Amino acid sequence: MSRLLYSHKWMALREGLHGAAYVSSTDGGTGTIIVPVLPSSLINLVVETSYVDGSRCIGLPAGTVEADESLQACAERELREETALRVKSIEELGIIHLMQRYADLKGHVFLAHVEPGEPVARDEPYEINNLPVSWEQIHGLIASGELTDSSTIASLFLAKRALLDKA
Repeated sequence: MSRLLYSHKWMALREGLHGAAYVSSTDGGTGTIIVPVLPSSLINLVVETSYVDGSRCIGLPAGTVEADESLQACAERELREETALRVKSIEELGIIHLMQRYADLKGHVFLAHVEPGEPVARDEPYEINNLPVSWEQIHGLIASGELTDSSTIASLFLAKRALLDKA
């Protein structure tokens, strides 16, 4: 059993086991993370603003499942909203837990082969930019410390494994 300490639109702080605080989602804690593969075989990362400190951060399109929405529909919607890309084919690769000891948040990772689409309305109050990169560039971004988001790195690991298994 947990006790609510603070709640905001998307997140809540709760008191859990042994009185320790943890983060939960106000909408169930289930979301999607999408690894978009462009026709050129580049991976489409996104650059957006961190709510923590306003810095620009590199990641993958992602978002939470809305009421009565399937995981795949969420993945396709978030991809369109954040990148204006459209899904040609999509498959779920697995689930990752974001900071499992300190948060009740999980992401269903999808690998999507995509093509250009039309921009749609978004709910983020800031600009999101596409960053198409090769796997070699991804390794460089991680090594240089420019790409540090753990959910992005874990999702890219799952995607690369899936792509290599199909080769």
